[in-house]
Amino acid sequence: MKPIVIFDSFQTLVKKDGIEEAVQTFLKKKLKIGISKKQITDAFYVQYCRTKFNHPRFRSAADRQQYYITYNQQLCALLGVSISAAAAVELNKKLSALPYQVYSDVKPTLQALQKRGVALGLLANWTTRLDLVLGRAGLKKYFAFIHSSEALGVQKPDPRFFKRGISGPINRTMYYIGDDYELDIQSAQRAGLTPILIDRQNRYQNADCTRVTTLKDILRIIK
Repeated sequence: MKPIVIFDSFQTLVKKDGIEEAVQTFLKKKLKIGISKKQITDAFYVQYCRTKFNHPRFRSAADRQQYYITYNQQLCALLGVSISAAAAVELNKKLSALPYQVYSDVKPTLQALQKRGVALGLLANWTTRLDLVLGRAGLKKYFAFIHSSEALGVQKPDPRFFKRGISGPINRTMYYIGDDYELDIQSAQRAGLTPILIDRQNRYQNADCTRVTTLKDILRIIK
């Protein structure tokens, strides 16, 4: 039986370049201060870990706006500066306007899996804009199915996310590739899939699961 390989999306297949530079430029212009890109990268990761279980995908537009106001104010607080709600909205608009980019190892890996006859799917914590983002990135054509958490009405790490997103019984010949140990690896394991951690930043060097640092490495694992 051929395996089925299912992917997460953000920081697994796609990324946003220039985020640190955008924050750096924004703070220099608004507050006349200089902060290094490394400081901003570290602050983003801390803020991501604080908020990853509480994304407002299922809430009202007003709630989502307030979430991003708070998110950006807390992000800046990690850098030792305070910004107003209006400035937080402005920063969010600048970050949202940055285009999604595809990692260089993604398309060759997806093409190689397709040549082997491996079925590909995508399940991600995302709004219903997921199809649009993947289409613009030139990735939509590779997947037999694509489901966002907003469309499914449930999000990772809830195991129901996988049960709703996958038609038919789940088994260990189904792989889930993701970049977050808690959201992707543990939830996929609990749901009955075989998880693979894509650790591009070497954050999980002691992970107790199958781990790769480039997506092409999964071609050694999935036959």
